[in-house]
Amino acid sequence: MQREAEKEAASNRAQAIKVAAQAEADSATIKAEAQAKTYQVEADGQRKINEARNAMSAAVIELEITKERLRIIPLALAEAVRPLEKIGEVRIIDLGGAMGSGGPGAALANGNGHGAGAGNGAGGRGGSDGLVDALLAYRAQSPVIDSLLKEAGFATEGNPITSLIAATGAKPNGAAVPGETETVKKN
Repeated sequence: MQREAEKEAASNRAQAIKVAAQAEADSATIKAEAQAKTYQVEADGQRKINEARNAMSAAVIELEITKERLRIIPLALAEAVRPLEKIGEVRIIDLGGAMGSGGPGAALANGNGHGAGAGNGAGGRGGSDGLVDALLAYRAQSPVIDSLLKEAGFATEGNPITSLIAATGAKPNGAAVPGETETVKKN
């Protein structure tokens, strides 16, 4: 009787192993079919998105491009202002009106809101007087401007505009040349 019990137990173990193997195989098949259905649904969804994009009008495409640009602007601005973190100090000098230039300070100083060279009426100056005043103011302010440019690291010899353009690495026609620096020539 014991042999019969052992034989039956062995048969039961074999049957259990067979059932477990069949269950595992069925489980793998079900998982594979589910995965295939998931991939098919994702592919169908992507295909429909692509078809919709291809069917868009030019206005809708322009809208999508504009939305992408708007998404990128904050990132681009953050990168653009990153060099400003290295600026230690900023000096602002307003000489308007101090040299008779008729600049913003002069307009406020004389109280009429027109500046020193505005008009030919009472207290106003003529066109030639205004031109002379502007030229004299430029010559008087030239050392201050040269000093500020020199402190900022720009070359001060020659034309200040050319120095500023050369410092940006751009050619006078506005074309930027990466890695190329121009030498400022005296005029």
